[in-house]
Amino acid sequence: MLTLLTLRCGHAGFVLLACGGGGRMNAISKLTVSAAAAQRVIDAGVDEARRMGIAASIAVVDESGILRAFHRMDGAALVTVSSSQDKAFTAVGFGIASHAWYPMIKDDPALLHGVPSAIERIVIFGGGVPITVD
Repeated sequence: MLTLLTLRCGHAGFVLLACGGGGRMNAISKLTVSAAAAQRVIDAGVDEARRMGIAASIAVVDESGILRAFHRMDGAALVTVSSSQDKAFTAVGFGIASHAWYPMIKDDPALLHGVPSAIERIVIFGGGVPITVD
């Protein structure tokens, strides 16, 4: 038996996944982004891109790095489709903004050249920001 319970909590959602069998219950709880919150992030991203005068793709991933919402603005370059998703993946995977990576690894040649090639989908320049709940 599998039970899924979703409760709204601020801008994110709270998910409780419980698997029961033979009187036992194992539970894992974690925050995840709701569809409504993901859409608000998309809308804010579009507004910010317009303010900056650029056409961008905006991606929102859940706590596991799975795409939750995506928008490609008219005129956004094709490469922004994958790079926006990878920036979001980087932010959620490490809990830090993607632009924080380069300063951390720039002075260590092994890390500077190794991290981007060894860690699939990592982006070490700006654009990916983790979603936080206040």
